[in-house]
Amino acid sequence: MPKCARCFASLKENPTEGGNRYILFPDEDEVQKGIEENSEGPTRAVIELSSICNLKCRGCMQYRADIPGTRKESLMDIDRLKEWIKDGSETIRSIRLYNYGETFVHPRAIEFIEFIKELGLFVEIATNGLLLDTEEKQRRVMASGVDRLMFSIHGSSQETVEPYMTEKFDFEKMMEILKSLSRLRKELGTKVQMYWKYLLFEWNDTDEDMARAEVLARATGMDKLLFTLPGYPSPSKRFEGPHNRNVKVVDFD
Repeated sequence: MPKCARCFASLKENPTEGGNRYILFPDEDEVQKGIEENSEGPTRAVIELSSICNLKCRGCMQYRADIPGTRKESLMDIDRLKEWIKDGSETIRSIRLYNYGETFVHPRAIEFIEFIKELGLFVEIATNGLLLDTEEKQRRVMASGVDRLMFSIHGSSQETVEPYMTEKFDFEKMMEILKSLSRLRKELGTKVQMYWKYLLFEWNDTDEDMARAEVLARATGMDKLLFTLPGYPSPSKRFEGPHNRNVKVVDFD
């Protein structure tokens, strides 16, 4: 059974971490049970088109764990991927088209989205959004049929995004991109879900910061705003709970 070497080593040290979710050494009965429960094959796939990113966010696993260094290639072969999906994945119903890298770094990302939507699969993407910087790209994405776009914007101003996303993240540019995407969604009559994910750190978690994000999310046409606790670095102390938990979800529908 294939395993991620880094994660496996970490879990081996703390096998009960996370409520004992992981069985590192399953016995034959456990393996057979898993096969029977999934006899029809997987219904969901996680595909990482790019293992590299246009940003270098502080604390992101992309750089903390040197994710590009764990991959043989930084960009996936789109033609081979198309063949695999077309010929060997009859049970797949949805695709999470992101992992550690930025999806839109791949020059053929939109082409691939168009391809998998032609197959009728549900597609969701998390992105920092900055590479959707031309109307041609924006129009193609919104016309592709992609089901959900989740934008990682961890602050409500340039001042509050920089401590994590660094000065490379242009907050005002991103607000204009969101407005343009919302306008095109309306113009094209598509039903793309647009979410804003906001990680709460010690420097961006005031009532004023969060209220400003709500105003901006509504003004830029977002469907939801998700305030989420990160694991690292300096997560907000105003909110309690496990990391990656949404502490507040604002629905603009």
